[in-house]
Amino acid sequence: MPLKKTALQNLSHEDTMATLNLFSAQTIINGIKKATKDMDGFKVYVSGGGLHNPLTMQQLQEEFPGQVTSFLDLGINPDAKEACLFAVLANETLAGNPQSVKNIKDSPAVCMGKISLPY
Repeated sequence: MPLKKTALQNLSHEDTMATLNLFSAQTIINGIKKATKDMDGFKVYVSGGGLHNPLTMQQLQEEFPGQVTSFLDLGINPDAKEACLFAVLANETLAGNPQSVKNIKDSPAVCMGKISLPY
């Protein structure tokens, strides 16, 4: 849909960015709420680029007061998200332990990796 049909062609860059930021934060919030629907006392550990966005962090902390923190609190560099993710996936594959994803409603129990041994 062309922008002129939305009557938003005069929207400032700042308003556009604020809207996109709020949309992103609300999407994350909705996902967390869905994943933690029947859970109490959960923590949200943030890493990567979102951790460096003060507005996103503020929005998350307002929605989940006292529950949002950095990977740094786990002793993990918060900018090493991808490396940590692959380490977790490798560990779960080696252990043959897909049950950890069963805590998320409608999530299949699968191992997200493959072991390839040399001849």
